[in-house]
Parts: sequence; structure tokens; C-alpha cells
Amino acid sequence: MKDKKQPKEKLKSQSSDGSVDEKELLFQITNDLMLYLDLRGRITKINRAGIAFSGFSEDEMIGQLFWKIPGVFSKRNIPKYLKVLKNTIRGEPTESFLSELHEKSGKKHIMEFSTFPIKENRKITSILVVGKDITEQKESENKLHETGEKYRLITENTSDLISLTTFTLNPTYTYASPSHEKIVGYAPENLIGKPCFDLVHPDDKRKLFSLLRKYIGAGGKKFLTEKGSDVSETIQYRFKDKSGNWHYLESTVDIAGSELLIISKDFTERRRIEENYKILVNSSPDALMIVAENGKILSVNPNMARGLGISIKELIGKNTHKILSKEVCEKRTIAGRKALETGEIQENEDERDGKYFHSIFVPILTSDGKKGVQVIARDITKRKNIEEKISKLNECFLSLGSDARKNIEIIVNAAGEILGGACLLYHRLEKERGLLCTWGIWNEPEGYKPEDDPEGHIGYDVIRRNKAGVVIIEDLSGTKYEKIDPNVKKYKLKSYLGYPIRLKGEAVGSFCLCGVKKREFTQDEIKIMGMLAQAVANEEERKLAQDELQKAHDELEERITERTTELSRTNEVLQIEITEHNKSEEEIKRTKDYLDNVIDSASEFMLVVDMNYKVSTWNKTAERLTGYKKREVLRRSINSLDVFLNSKNLQDDIKNIQNGVKISFNELILRSKTGAKKLVRASGSIVMESGTNQTGVLFVGEEITQDSEMRGKLLQGNSYLIVDKSNTSALNLLVDLSVSGSDGLFITRGNPNVIQSMFQAVDAKVIMFSRDRYEEFENVSSLGELTAKIKEFVAKKSKPVVLIDRVDYLLTNFSFEAFVKSLYEINNIISTHNAILLMRVNSDILNASQLAFIEEEVKPLPSQRIDAVELDDQVYGVLIFIDKQNRNNVLVSFKKISQEFSISKVTTAKRLNMLDDRGLIFIKKQGKSKTVHISDKGKLLLSGREAV
Repeated sequence: MKDKKQPKEKLKSQSSDGSVDEKELLFQITNDLMLYLDLRGRITKINRAGIAFSGFSEDEMIGQLFWKIPGVFSKRNIPKYLKVLKNTIRGEPTESFLSELHEKSGKKHIMEFSTFPIKENRKITSILVVGKDITEQKESENKLHETGEKYRLITENTSDLISLTTFTLNPTYTYASPSHEKIVGYAPENLIGKPCFDLVHPDDKRKLFSLLRKYIGAGGKKFLTEKGSDVSETIQYRFKDKSGNWHYLESTVDIAGSELLIISKDFTERRRIEENYKILVNSSPDALMIVAENGKILSVNPNMARGLGISIKELIGKNTHKILSKEVCEKRTIAGRKALETGEIQENEDERDGKYFHSIFVPILTSDGKKGVQVIARDITKRKNIEEKISKLNECFLSLGSDARKNIEIIVNAAGEILGGACLLYHRLEKERGLLCTWGIWNEPEGYKPEDDPEGHIGYDVIRRNKAGVVIIEDLSGTKYEKIDPNVKKYKLKSYLGYPIRLKGEAVGSFCLCGVKKREFTQDEIKIMGMLAQAVANEEERKLAQDELQKAHDELEERITERTTELSRTNEVLQIEITEHNKSEEEIKRTKDYLDNVIDSASEFMLVVDMNYKVSTWNKTAERLTGYKKREVLRRSINSLDVFLNSKNLQDDIKNIQNGVKISFNELILRSKTGAKKLVRASGSIVMESGTNQTGVLFVGEEITQDSEMRGKLLQGNSYLIVDKSNTSALNLLVDLSVSGSDGLFITRGNPNVIQSMFQAVDAKVIMFSRDRYEEFENVSSLGELTAKIKEFVAKKSKPVVLIDRVDYLLTNFSFEAFVKSLYEINNIISTHNAILLMRVNSDILNASQLAFIEEEVKPLPSQRIDAVELDDQVYGVLIFIDKQNRNNVLVSFKKISQEFSISKVTTAKRLNMLDDRGLIFIKKQGKSKTVHISDKGKLLLSGREAV
């Protein structure tokens, strides 16, 4: 085919950096017409040769039905085109066909067209059409046909190198086809009379000369016969082109009268491709094999031979059933036969000698044109092992409950099953007892001491160094622990992998894996150990939080019980006095007044509701707290009073107390006359008359509403970061905001019963981080679900506040990058819906860069911004005094500060204004007097100074 003049623009296969897409390059630089059709026959892509043949621009052709392009394709051949197109789309075999093609200028070409179906996901999606210009070949055929049999053989192979030489031992050229100039650079006239051997590689001359002499000596018999001959042989050798480069030629020789007819094919490119393919196959990490239809092995790569333990030479020609087990062979035979029958790729997984393999069976035609199967086998043992470990990790995390100690044991046992070894355990340093205690152990050895003196133990050294990060000792031989660690000596331990477990910034335990053999720990094993160590640290935090919460509950209940007992004792004394002495009405009134004074002088909130749910007692603290006087509430039903926001819950609690149900405390939501909400935590008890008759229920408690001034002003449409190892402060803030009229959403992970008890007094929604479903709560298990739940909630509420707790769950189950992307999206939702987001993080579970990422997106609480606060010692002393008095529940007045520091009223006011301006305190009016209280920001400043 003659070279067409193609556009000189930059090839589409070449990128801006000069690199080349090989497939696109071949598509564009070939001299054959190539185009892609969709299933309706429209042109979707055409190469430069196709554009050159047609004479139309690419824009004029793309999207056009190929048979409707004006004048290009012969109209009388359109039915043939469409029939071939339909057969190709159906997947039916098609043969090449000849047709005329006309350029835009009218010039005609004779083209040989071939069509090929293009599949994606095993479905035909488009058709590749390749057109070869055989105009010259056809013209040559016509001329040779006229000149006789001598030139007929030449015209049949015009695309090859065709030459005539003298029939001697040193043949010279008498004719050379024009294709020589295209392929090897020699003009035909320059080859005439030139000895053939001058252009043959020196290493190949002897072989060719020997064959030629044998050919002549045989009396003229053909060394390579013409068509119809019983014998056909091929000669391969290297041929030098005009530029001095060597081409690989494959030649056949025939006698043409007194001359030799040589027809040669240049297979240089094919050989290069074959060599590259051979390198690719031999260097492939997969095991490759080609099997004939009868099961015999035709070819294997080195990796397959190594996997089978048999040399390549021994494998070739063997049947697969002789080298594989019966079970494996049957499975692979079934897959191979199905691939041959259906013509579709088949896949199979099997196990052999403790290893897992994933095999792909690709139907092919072998080099001799017969059906065969290419088998691609990949060792997936490592992947299977990782999948099994991940499955066990998931089972472990999903099985965790609310008991922290039990959870630690579950984590330890799961770690041992996943990682193996001689023993895996969690050492906990109990400082009060001076012992190193085992809180969890897998594969406990005989005679093991669960409690021991910490000195000498590797785990104790890991704790004492108090640094985050893994400790790896792959060989304990020759180390100091071989002599001083009692367990290393007793059980002859040889390897150690351990992580310190930190709580509130201090190492409290060591999570470790021990072995009796030297062991090179893999990165996967180290990562899994680290994840499980973090899970143990989380359980330590859970236990600490539970212990602190229980202690707070116990202390409050004890205080309320003591106060209630005192009041009940006072009431009993009065009742006895009234009964025993039967005093006059004046004495009775005096006694009643005394009781009223006791109740009114109490600093606690006191309320008595009679059997008809009407208020019978309302003390001064209740008046001061709500603004409602006794006359406004006494003898009125709690359901009719605006002051009780949760009257139905209160009524249910009264019924439970009357029925003997023990309730640790009740949380009452009250609304003052000014509309402010107040939260009171109270203990309820029965009020008895004459020791037998119930007359009502007494509630005694204290206000636990946190003033918003303590934390600074929170702005709607903003997100705030709470850096705290405990969630107590964050929970209190959410409860306060809910009491103040906000709609609360709490997203966390923990014991459902404990969480439910936190929100008895407020109507806040709770969502659990869990794959399990709960009857009382919704749950989320992915970042997408979390974002969707928050968006749904804030869209429906007028003053939404969202608290995200237990960020460690998200970072354990998802990557940090995925978490940050979700945080960006959640922050946009909060801003769009004018909501407030509170997010608590434990700084121990994040590294500095991760925390910095989050702080870029989420601003700290106003109460946590203390970087720029500077105080002189005198003002700092006032802040310390206010904090101590507040801790002892003592009201701090301006006068008290003046007396304590012996300063004037003006100086006192100046120093308090300085603290107030920096948000370290807030001032409340109590009637005519003012009281001073420390804010959360002030507490944070003091704790920071103490730490320093």
C-alpha cells in the first residue's frame, strides 16, 4: 500500500511530557485504514490513514453512519457491508472481503476489509474495521497474469519481499520487487547483479550456503516446495538493510525456470514482540500454562514450574492429571472445558498443599490453530490469611459490650488467635498494690503467675519508658531480659512485640505478644497489634469514665439520702412531739412554722406533691430558682403549672416511688417566670402520716444547670472542638443547651442503658456507632450514614445541636483521610442549617498532624482558648481563691474578696473586671448582691498552670 500523506499535527498518543501510549501510537501510525463503529454503524473513531484515504476531516466523519458518507463507499456493496456488520455484532465469524473505496477527490482504491468485535465485560460494545489498500497488488496481479506463470507467483505475494536470483552457489539478484525499497531501503535497480550473500549476516551464511548446496546437489529438487508440494520448509536469517540495521527474514525458495524465486517475509517486529512476550511471561509473578484440548501441557513459564516443583522440560507434553491432585485436577478440568465450550473466560479458586490459588482459564487458539486454554494461576494465600484476620478483627470489635474488663479479655484472646505465638497478654501496673497484674491472657502457660513484682519484666520497662510506639525484640538471646525477666527465663522466650497502653497521657500497662522462637514480625502483624492495643486503651478509658460516673452518682445519692434522712428525722421528731404532748393550736402552729422555717432555710430545692398530684410544699430555694411564689403553686396540680416542663415524667416517678420502686435520683426540668429552663437533680421519698398512711412524695435536690457563661458564647452555624479525655463536660454542655431550648443529637458508642439514663430529663435524640441495631436507638456504621443522619436531623429542627463522641470508632474503622472528608461535608451542613456541632476528641488517640487537620476545620470552645491569656500574680491569686470557694459550694461576693485580700472596693472591682473581660469568671446577680463564679476557661487556665 502506498504511503498516504497524513496530517503533521502531534499524535494523540503523545502526552505533554513526550511519553507515548503504545496502543494509540500503533493505531495512528499504521498505513492501513482503521476505524471503530458503534453497534448502529456510526463512526466513533478513525485513524490518520482513514482520514487520508477518505479526504474528509475527522469532524466530518465522527458520528456519521459509515455507508452514508458521500461517495466514499460503493453503494452497490452497502448490503454486503451491513450483512458483515450484523454478523460481527452477533459474534459470528466473518471473512475478509474486497470493496472499492473512493477519496473525496474521486480517486478509487481497492481495499481488503476485516471486522473484529470489541468486548467489554464479555459483551460486544463496538466494531473495529481494518482496511488494507491492495490496489497495487491487484494491478500487479493483472499484469503478471498477462505475462504468464513465471510472474504469477510474484503477484500473489506483492506485500512480501520477492526476488529472482541465479541458480548457483553464489546467487546474484536478477529481479527485486518494489517492496524492497519500503522494507529494507534498497531500490530494486540497486540490487540487480548484487550477490545475495553480501547482505546476509556472517553467522547465517554457512547455514544458508550448506542448504543451498544440498538443494543443488539433490538434482534440482526444491528445498522449499511450491503449493501442492508434499514438503514445505522455511529458512530464517538476518538481512542487512541500507542503513546497516539487521532484519529477520523468513524465506521460501522455488525454482522458476533457470532461476530461483525467493519470497521473504520480514518478521523483525513479530520477533521483537515474541521476545518481549516471552520476557513478560517468564518474569510474571503469576504461574502461566497453555494446555491443549486433550489436557496436554504445551507451554509453561518458570513460575509455574517452580510452583509445581517440576522442570519446564519435564512438564511439556505431560497431561495435567499426572501432576495435580485428583480433586484439584477435577475442578480445573471442569473450568477449562467450560471455557472451551462457551468461549468465555472462567475463574476458579482451590487449595493445594496448604496454599490457596485463584486460576483464570482463557480460551485461545494454539500456534497450530487448535483450541486450547491459557491458565493463569495466582497464589492468594497471603490475601486469604489477611481476609481471615480482618474477619476475626471484625468479630472481636462487634462482640464488645459494656464491661471494660471483659472486653479487654475478648481483645486479648482475639489477638492471640489472629497473631499466634507462645502467649499474648495485657500487663496492668497497679501502683497502689505495687504489682504487675495480668488483666487478660491468651494461651496461659502452666505455672504462670498473674500477679508479680514488676521489676525485671519487659512489660514494666515498656510502661516506665512512658513513650508511645511499638517495642520489638525479634531475638531475646543475649539481651538483659534473658537474665532478669522471670518469664523469659522460665518459659525460654525468644521474641517480644509490645505496645504501651496509655491513660490520660501516662502509660499504665503493656499489650504484648511473646514467642519461644526468633521471629521477624511483619508490618501487617505490627499494624494489627497496634490496632488491638488502641482498642485496649479505649476500654481503659471506658472503665475510667464508668468508674468516675458511678462515683459521682454514689456521692450525689449519699448527699441527698443524708439530707432526706435529716429532714425525715426532723419531721418524725416534730410528729412525736405533737402526738405526745398534744399541745395547743398555738404550739402546733409554732411547730409548723418551725418546720416551714427549716424547709425554707434549706439551700436545697424542696417540693412535696400530695396523693392528688398537687403541690403541698414549695420552699424559698424553689421560689428563688423559678421566680414563682408559694401562693402561685400551692394546692395546684403539677399538670396545670407552667413551671413543670416534664410533668408527665414527674407523675410517673411519683407513682413508682409510691409503689416502692427505688430511683437513685430524678431530673426535673423547671421553667422560670422569665422563661429560663432550670435542671434540678433530686431524690424522692415517701411522706408518711402516723407512720402508716402515705400523704405524698418529697423531692429534695440541687440545681445542676450549668451557666452558659462558664463556657463562653456558642454561635449558631459553627463547629466546636472539645479536646477532653472524658465525655462528662461535653455531655453536660449538651444537656444544658437542650434544657435551654436547643434540639440535641448525641452520637456515641457505649452501654445503651447508661446512655439512656443520661437523658432522662431532656428530650435529646441518641444515635449509636454500631453495626448492631437497638430497639431504643438508631445506629450508624459508616461515614455516609453519619453524614445523612446529621443532615436529616438539622434540617428538621429550629435550634439543632449535634455532639459527636467516640471519634476513635470512626478512626478505627475508616481511614483518617476519609474521616476528614466527611468532617468537611458535615461542617458545611452545620453552617448551611445554622446549627451547632460539638465534637469531642481524645488527644491520646491522634497524632499531632491529625489533630492539626481537625483544628483547621473545627474551632475550639471559647472556654478552651487560653493561649493569649496573661495575668499578673495578684489577679491570678484572686482567680485561685474564687475556684477554691466554688469547689466548696461557698458563694463568693465582692465583699468577701475585698476582705480576703485586704483591698478596696475599687481595686476589687478592677481585678474582677479584668478576669471577666478575659472570660475566666462570670458574675451573677442574687437579689441585690452579686456572686462571682469561675468559668470553664478559668478552670482550664488553672489546670494548665498546675501542670506546668
